[in-house]
Amino acid sequence: MDVTRATLAFNKTEDRISLTCALENDEHIILWLTARLVRQLVPHLVQLTTRLPKTPSKVGRQEVVAEANSAGESSVSDLAPEGQGLGTPEMRSPESPVIAKEGSPSKVVTAIDITHSPMLVKLCFKEDQDNTGVWLSLEHTQLAQWLEGVKQCFVQAGWATDCWHVSNTTDYDGSATPRAAVH
Repeated sequence: MDVTRATLAFNKTEDRISLTCALENDEHIILWLTARLVRQLVPHLVQLTTRLPKTPSKVGRQEVVAEANSAGESSVSDLAPEGQGLGTPEMRSPESPVIAKEGSPSKVVTAIDITHSPMLVKLCFKEDQDNTGVWLSLEHTQLAQWLEGVKQCFVQAGWATDCWHVSNTTDYDGSATPRAAVH
């Protein structure tokens, strides 16, 4: 399943980050990310963003919004590649958050596979009971912006942000490891 548009949010009640994804055929899925899993993911993504070329995004942009809803969820980030997502650009603004339809599936993510190439970083979100992954593809600039949205969720949650302080002198070389997995 490929994500066409996604919104990150911190949910106070669940004490988790939600990633509400719009999929092809007007379907939605809500992915729940725990602090433990995201703390393992962040250093990999930080290393990638420090080593990636600084090129302007041609696919789209990410908007940061701060709207609270009745579920105790604060939307902090919306990612929408131009020309994709729900409706045409005239029908929706890029700032509008992805809202899952009633009855949309919901999964607690237990593993994230990271695949990167010179142009894209792909994140595959999985849960234990289901090998079907949900793929989020991000250009380099989108990855940095998405990671900033994740950091804002950490700040809203009051979680420690020390996982963002990855030394540039570590032995990790993102170009030598095109695939990684966090569990």
